Amino acid sequence: MNPPEYRFLDRWEVPAAIDRVYDVLARPLDYPTWWGDVFRSAEGDPSPAETSA
Repeated sequence: MNPPEYRFLDRWEVPAAIDRVYDVLARPLDYPTWWGDVFRSAEGDPSPAETSA
């Protein structure tokens, strides 16, 4: 028997230029500074984000 499927789908509309949104979201170590209710702390590689091919 397969477990039930779960999906979390959300769509946000941000009134900002896509480049600015990408710049902010590409720095997850900074999330606690502007989204502290969700992220108390963050860990990871501080190198710049890269897109995958």
